[in-house]
Amino acid sequence: MNNSSAASGGARGASPQAGILTPGVPSSQEPGASRSPATVSRSLQLRLENVPQGIQAMSWKAQVRLCNRYRRLLARGKNANQVVVAIARELAAFVWAIARAVAVAH
Repeated sequence: MNNSSAASGGARGASPQAGILTPGVPSSQEPGASRSPATVSRSLQLRLENVPQGIQAMSWKAQVRLCNRYRRLLARGKNANQVVVAIARELAAFVWAIARAVAVAH
């Protein structure tokens, strides 16, 4: 172990500024934790014009649910990487449901 890491009081190569949460500050106020709310951009609106209403409703439901779930899990103090994986798993389930609802064209 070199002296610089021992002086910083952390693990080898640790920096005092690298990812340390401020005591007393909720994780929802940490940088990057405040993701945008569910919205539909202009470019997305244009792409959705040719999509059936049922699929649009399912995709909007997924968007709202996953945005809210992301914020809730981070606010509870969950690890950000674990939150992203949990959201990705749930997104895969929504994609599967939408794929089942779409008629396969040959």
